[in-house]
Amino acid sequence: MNYKTSLGASLGLFALVVLQNAWLCDDAFITYRTADNLLNGYGLTWNTTERVQAFTNPLWLFAISCFYFISGEIYYTAILLSTALSVLAVFLILPAADWRAALFGGLLCACSKAFVDYSTSGLENPLTHLLLALFIRNYLARPQALFTLALLAGLATLNRMDTVLFYLPTLIWTWWPQRSLRAAATLALGFVPFALWEIFAICYYGFPFPNTAYAKLAAGIDGGELAIQGLYYAANSLRSDPLTLGAITSALGLVLWRRQTILSPLALGLALYMLYAVRIGGGFMSGRFYAAPFLIAIALLLRTLPWPKGRRWLAAPSLVIALALLSPYPTFLSGPNYGINRVDDIDDNHGIGDERAIYYPHTGLLNAIATRQDTLYPIHGWADWGRRLRGFADGGKPAVVTWPYVGFIGFYAGPECHLLDIFGLGDPLTARLPARRDQSWRIGHFKRILPAGYLETHLYGPNLIADPDLKRFYDQLKIIVSGDLRSAARWTAIWAMNTGRYNQLIDGEKYRHPTPADIGRSERITMGAQGSPPITFKPDRFMHYSGVGDIYFARRHYILAAQTYRQTLALDIRQLQRLYPEDYRQKMAALYLRLAQALTALDQLPTARAVLETSTRIDPQNEAIRRALQNLPMP
Repeated sequence: MNYKTSLGASLGLFALVVLQNAWLCDDAFITYRTADNLLNGYGLTWNTTERVQAFTNPLWLFAISCFYFISGEIYYTAILLSTALSVLAVFLILPAADWRAALFGGLLCACSKAFVDYSTSGLENPLTHLLLALFIRNYLARPQALFTLALLAGLATLNRMDTVLFYLPTLIWTWWPQRSLRAAATLALGFVPFALWEIFAICYYGFPFPNTAYAKLAAGIDGGELAIQGLYYAANSLRSDPLTLGAITSALGLVLWRRQTILSPLALGLALYMLYAVRIGGGFMSGRFYAAPFLIAIALLLRTLPWPKGRRWLAAPSLVIALALLSPYPTFLSGPNYGINRVDDIDDNHGIGDERAIYYPHTGLLNAIATRQDTLYPIHGWADWGRRLRGFADGGKPAVVTWPYVGFIGFYAGPECHLLDIFGLGDPLTARLPARRDQSWRIGHFKRILPAGYLETHLYGPNLIADPDLKRFYDQLKIIVSGDLRSAARWTAIWAMNTGRYNQLIDGEKYRHPTPADIGRSERITMGAQGSPPITFKPDRFMHYSGVGDIYFARRHYILAAQTYRQTLALDIRQLQRLYPEDYRQKMAALYLRLAQALTALDQLPTARAVLETSTRIDPQNEAIRRALQNLPMP
């Protein structure tokens, strides 16, 4: 067999298996919501009223935004783009001219569940794989090309920050023989795109890292607990996908055994990333953190394996197929029913799940092709809720959603829907609160208490957070994420926030170990009824002012309550009659009564009497108003 034929067969096999398993996950739509906002003129935002970096993958965001702009459709666009990038990455990683290596490498890639699963999924993995393959190919061909290697590493870091660990040993290895100030400048020059993004992130978002980094890495979980979780992650991968970890460990062992110097820095980068995956606790998506390491392992294996003469080399692909068949769900046997009637107890797996099994029935490509063309895809219930919310918003009823799973619903609900996320992925305040410790945490899903008054803050506008210190903290955070980009107050707040000056305003113990009352309140407003996300529609102007006044009144802030009730009374009564034709008199009477109660608490009895007398002229039959007048103390 010649090289071209084996290469074509290898890539064809891999592409076929990837399309057979192609899918999208809910988390991918977090990035897509930002892309949608960008293309619709709302900037790089998650909620349009806040500048928050809810995505971890800027380069992938820009790539998907370009293709989304051209196609006007996200589902097939993301799957086809991901597939093309993945096939190109495999092509680049295969050694040239060796037909056995080409066949073996393609077979390995097609049989790795982790690599196939995250060759689509909608996440940034395919672009990570492509940049990694380009880096390895350039390094092996021209190991002294420092700028090219630095540029590829910088772009990969821009695509996802933590992947820089793959590249650091090789960059240092390349720089060291030619070390000089000029070589250091060349190395730094390659990271200019990433540096420019960091400058932009600090200027635009106010923070150098994605919001998700604060939500996941600063949740207050002990490092030892995370490391143990990381070992569980490795054990889960070994059970569900023995080929992937087997290839990674074999590659590291072979490089060490064969002592191939040029491959050593690549192997060291692979080892560093594997240790990092353990240190951060792995992830909740089984195999995701091993997809890119697997690609490096393939590059190392194909260049270190001693190929025997004759047909004895067939023992290697036979072993690969055998290991793939040991997996409970081999990639090449996957079909449209994948995930249906599947019972994977995430709790028994330490919070780690087969995400493709969860979402494939709703987003799998084979199912989309088999579905009638007039059916909206994906068909997940959260996406359907999002489409319904977009319809409500088009009818003039924007909403605040406190559902913790924000991908599908956030993208399809559109820019008029504001999402509060107790996992902190897209919310700037909850990301900076410590995770709850009254219950077991799930990796990647560190649940927070929604502070009292925080939902009301987003419904009504003023800062209504009940905790006075947290209220002060949020005032400064709000200046950063929603204030004038060029204001001196914002830059002062950015410096103070990033240097930890406001950290003492968060009572960590209070939010780490909440009271039963706080737990019950937060659960009621964030989890909703079974199968239905909790949705609160933003009130009209009358209900807006009266609702804010009621909050102030309940907290005994009687001056603010009275001021807000007066704002309500200043509204056009004809508008109220149109909004509430059947009971506007009762609403007005209740408002006058609460205003009078606030004035009475402030010892302004003559004014309170005047307010009640005004109400009797509007609704002389209202018994509550007449009784309040009779019971009002004489001044």
